[in-house]
Amino acid sequence: MDAKVSAAALPFKSPKRFLAGLDPAATANVISSAADVALIVDKGVVKDLSIGSDALVSDGYTDQWRGAKLIDTVTEECRQKISEMLDTASDRFGKWREVNHPSRNGPDLPVKYVAIQMESEGRVLVIGRDLGSVSSLQQRLIQAHQELERDYAHLREAEARYNLLFQSVGEGVLIVGAEALKVEAANAAAIEKLGLSDGDVIGKALPSFFARAAARHLERAAVEALHN
Repeated sequence: MDAKVSAAALPFKSPKRFLAGLDPAATANVISSAADVALIVDKGVVKDLSIGSDALVSDGYTDQWRGAKLIDTVTEECRQKISEMLDTASDRFGKWREVNHPSRNGPDLPVKYVAIQMESEGRVLVIGRDLGSVSSLQQRLIQAHQELERDYAHLREAEARYNLLFQSVGEGVLIVGAEALKVEAANAAAIEKLGLSDGDVIGKALPSFFARAAARHLERAAVEALHN
């Protein structure tokens, strides 16, 4: 989805007064430092460019951009976006458009562009931001989410097998919390032997199911088990 960027919240009040003295080299350095990609486009053709994106530089594809039509450097489905961007360029920041450049080395290279009309008739400054790092981060997040889902699926499967085994044991088994000795789980055999319902067992203190003397022995045995 294309992003819309409004004018700066606090723009220069007198750019012509204070920035008119910038020479072309200084202006070029400012633009190159602020943008991952900067293109001078004249009647749709890339006349000059500055590339600061490692992904675009390492791909080597940008070597062919100078002298080529900008619309020919993007994937087929993005050509209309480039055409609209150049046709509607003005001397103000307009609508950012996300496009993809075909890559020699792997997936398409995503870049977000905005075009600014220059004083020379037909000449446009196109500024781009490399979205590759964002795309890579999104991909890593998706992979991490998928791995987490797989881990949860394995955990649920293991839990289901454990519950099946736990309930199929013929002997009565109670799982009791270490602190308060409250019953956290009970298998069907234990419920049957106690002669109670599941709701009358889960969450109750284990000693409450025994006579007072037996309960004291049980509590001492639990303390010894915790310290061994």
